[in-house]
Amino acid sequence: MTEQRKSSPLAVYLSALRPWRGLVYLMLGLACLAAVLELAPWLVAWRMMVAVLEPAEGDPSLQALVALALGLVLARFAVQAGVTISGHRAAFQAEAALRHRLIDHLARLPLATLEGRTGDLKQVVMEDVGRLNGLLAHTVPDVLSGLLLPLVTLAAFAVIDWRMALASAALLPIGLWAQARMAAGAATVYQQWVAAEARSGKALLSYVRGIATLRAFSRQASSLDEVRQSVQAVQSMAEDITRRSAVPYAVFGMCMTYPLVVLLPLGLLWVNADSLAFADYLLFLALGGVLLLPLNRVMMALHGLRKLSASGTRIMAVLEQAPQASTPVGEAVPADASVRFEAVDYAPSADPASPRLLHEVSFALPAGTVTVVTGPSGAGKTTLARLLTRMIEPTAGRITLGGIDLRDLPLETLRAQVAIVFQDPVLFHASLRDNIRLARPAADDTEVIAALRAAGAGGMLVSLPDGLDTLIGDRGTRLSGGERQRIALARAFLKNAPVLILDEATAHVDPVAERDIRQAMTALMQGRSVLLIAHRLRGAEQAGQVVVMDGGRVVASGPHQTLLADCDLYRRLWQAQDSAADWSLGQAPLSVLPATQAVAP
Repeated sequence: MTEQRKSSPLAVYLSALRPWRGLVYLMLGLACLAAVLELAPWLVAWRMMVAVLEPAEGDPSLQALVALALGLVLARFAVQAGVTISGHRAAFQAEAALRHRLIDHLARLPLATLEGRTGDLKQVVMEDVGRLNGLLAHTVPDVLSGLLLPLVTLAAFAVIDWRMALASAALLPIGLWAQARMAAGAATVYQQWVAAEARSGKALLSYVRGIATLRAFSRQASSLDEVRQSVQAVQSMAEDITRRSAVPYAVFGMCMTYPLVVLLPLGLLWVNADSLAFADYLLFLALGGVLLLPLNRVMMALHGLRKLSASGTRIMAVLEQAPQASTPVGEAVPADASVRFEAVDYAPSADPASPRLLHEVSFALPAGTVTVVTGPSGAGKTTLARLLTRMIEPTAGRITLGGIDLRDLPLETLRAQVAIVFQDPVLFHASLRDNIRLARPAADDTEVIAALRAAGAGGMLVSLPDGLDTLIGDRGTRLSGGERQRIALARAFLKNAPVLILDEATAHVDPVAERDIRQAMTALMQGRSVLLIAHRLRGAEQAGQVVVMDGGRVVASGPHQTLLADCDLYRRLWQAQDSAADWSLGQAPLSVLPATQAVAP
């Protein structure tokens, strides 16, 4: 990691190409040959002019020279095809390897590092890695040909007439100065431009996602301000870059395009003085006007390298993220399914100034019992579930399973012991069978069907068009909230783990679905150690204990009846639930505002 930090952002691409360096060397060699072959037909054409204007005995025939020129053109096309094939092949192999490396690394990162970065990580894995193909198959050959072709041409010119060779390159220093002026500070400015474009994209995405809500509250136009400002920022930066580079770019273009301004008068002078052959003069006029144009490829390649540098920086930033703490490899097995939180603190950042979400949380979950964790929103309830599965790590204190610190258990052992049902289960774009077998990939169809029926979802086998083979779609969008939750429960049934975490598992379903899901949950909880995270306290009176949290702390714990008598917060939560259940339109007078007043800001 330290080496990557000190190296160029392009180093991450070069290291990915190392296993395929044979193909890379082949591509480089063919690219150099292609540059030489690009000049060769012109030299044959010059030899034809010499044969016509200044014939000499022993000159090859025009037919032979024409055939040679055509052969060289065809050879260049064949070599260029080799450049393309070898470059793309090496790039595609390296891209796949780099993506695998990133994906493997992401799988080992703490969940807190990944949260809220879906779009950024997708850009890194797909778009930023994908720039490797452009680097190898286009940028590198363009740089080679853009540098080599003028050098080879100038060398050929020098052999024919060194004076005209110097004249051909007379404007080159001015052009290089202009290029240096354009490149000065370009990397920093380009990074700022990329960041401004990213902010603009996020603002637009946020607007599009929330457009229905904005329309409902007649705030569509005012909410466009942020989008407009972000677009304006990109435009202003682009205009600033254009102003900075306009003059140097024009000077560079002039120097690359107009060597004839020098060649034409000097060549005529030397032809009249009989110190330059007319055929040679024609060659210099034909090639001198385009001699330095290949350097434009280099300039465009440098622009592409700035993009690559920004992409390489983002890739390295991901690879430099510290993976989750390694776990021992061994045979440690928990003695039972009991869980203990012992003085657990948690802060999402290692910064000492970062606020803590949990403060010295301590409680025990005896094996085979149900513990309900409740409290106001933001109390830290879901954080407990994530800590118990080691999606995140405690800042202080420890959590044990069967008497063993979770950090002393191999992750595979820990996760085999715990099943979790979230309030918003994620279903993948795959078959119903594969979504359920996520819990135990080796399960057969009989076990999958039994799990579905245990979760009260047996009817889905009939209602879905292809049964277990039905593609559910991204995040289960083809299913209702209740159906998605039943599939999550079916996963838990199939996993059959001794510890079960239910995180607001009925938060987003209708009353009928809630009743059916609660029945399935009751069956699922039998004989397991259950951590039930709940806002709705229905059924809490049957739990072995209730843990009440507020502000990241445990403020009380005990049986339901004891907490009703002794804990003001729990009593208020229970009473609020009863009030919500008894609420009706007749309880409170409703005032109806005029439409114009209702929408007033």
